[in-house]
Amino acid sequence: MELQAWVSDALARQLREAPLSADMQLTALEQGHRLRATVVDGWPLRWWLLSQAEALVVEQPNALREEIGRTLANAAAQYQT
Repeated sequence: MELQAWVSDALARQLREAPLSADMQLTALEQGHRLRATVVDGWPLRWWLLSQAEALVVEQPNALREEIGRTLANAAAQYQT
């Protein structure tokens, strides 16, 4: 799948050292970077995205963006008092 996401500067530095794919591209923005990469869809991708939640926002594909957003919202709700 074609993944597009906003990533923090710190995560962009890590990704330069350990790219997600051979075709990965990082484009500098005013704040952070735009990540584009062809990745395999599956649980390892979701696990990685969720583990980087504070440093990454999925932009495309929209279905993945919505899924990750729901997962994070449900997790955050468990911490509400």
